[in-house]
Amino acid sequence: MRPAPALLAVVALWGLPALVVRAAEPAPVVVLRVSAAPLPGRDAEAMPPRFALMEDGTAYIGGTSDVLTTRLEGSDVNAIEKDIDRIRKIPGLASRVDLGKGDRRYRILVTKGKPLDLTAVGDLAGASPAFRPVVSLITRLTDFGGPGLRPYRPASFALSAREEALPGGCRSWTFPVTPAQALASPQLVSAAVAETWPTGGDVASVCAGDKRYVVELRPTLPGERR
Repeated sequence: MRPAPALLAVVALWGLPALVVRAAEPAPVVVLRVSAAPLPGRDAEAMPPRFALMEDGTAYIGGTSDVLTTRLEGSDVNAIEKDIDRIRKIPGLASRVDLGKGDRRYRILVTKGKPLDLTAVGDLAGASPAFRPVVSLITRLTDFGGPGLRPYRPASFALSAREEALPGGCRSWTFPVTPAQALASPQLVSAAVAETWPTGGDVASVCAGDKRYVVELRPTLPGERR
């Protein structure tokens, strides 16, 4: 069965090209991605979302490569929704807001109700009073924690590659997809395939023939497939 158009729209907002969501799986309603200047050997684009809230109340909290999960209490969901409502009411709100000095980027995607796609750039502490609702939501999601958090073990990873030679040696290409496929679009591979590889923001230097690649293995959340 083909995914409903609404679910395809969710994927487009979430920034996951070539991946769709199973109709039977909960869809993300709030996603926060955080990025800054990359460190050597890391790629922020391959990191899991810093926070993702699904329509069934399940939340996923991502780090550099690992992901934790929990089921939110109704009070937590309500607090997030109130922050979002306050953001929507900011007069003249644009798709990008500058918080102050700094290059850290926070991308907020909301698909429940009126869609919201907002990128905030800079230091949260330097934000003007007008953007306090934005700071409140980002702080709430990035600081989220609690005793109910448990490790999430993804069933698959989205493999992508680019031609680039990193300093040092390289590993052999042993993936069940070709470099050309991984260059063209993310390829879904099983967790078993990724077991001995760096994942998330930790990238790998890989050789195939006379070419070298940077390979990323981004953990997928439930419902993602090609």
